[in-house]
Amino acid sequence: MGSNFLYILDRLVTNGYANTERLAEFSGRIQMMERGFLRVGPGQLVGSMAAPGLGRGTQGIDSVYLRNGSSTDYAILESKYRTSFSGNNPLSLLGSTSRGTQMSTSWVDWRINEMLNGPHGARINALGSQLTEHGYGSNRYLNVLDGQGKPYFYDLPKLGLR
Repeated sequence: MGSNFLYILDRLVTNGYANTERLAEFSGRIQMMERGFLRVGPGQLVGSMAAPGLGRGTQGIDSVYLRNGSSTDYAILESKYRTSFSGNNPLSLLGSTSRGTQMSTSWVDWRINEMLNGPHGARINALGSQLTEHGYGSNRYLNVLDGQGKPYFYDLPKLGLR
């Protein structure tokens, strides 16, 4: 299933597609499909912390996935693009916030709560509700795409991120 998408990703990288964050997100979607997950929606919230729901920027969870054939097995994915990345120390790519390290359980739980309560529209609110009801277990992943188009995929709890 993912081979067609890998071909498309390779073509985009080879042809110099400029939106590198979108390339990383596409790469992450391929990695999740290979693991049996389908994307159910973005978890990103429009706006800033000071003005939720307003503006053009986004912040929060990159994408939420659901295991194919399940109605309760959710996963959270963060995607990053780095021109130069050797695969060493992937946790250093995650930001430090007042709510904990990006993609830590405390940070993800806080972001889900923001999805529930903010003025983000019915789709984001409903996705936050599903994540609150069913959780995401230990399904937290980091996908990194380097400048040569090579993906690196990490199971964050296995790397020790709590």
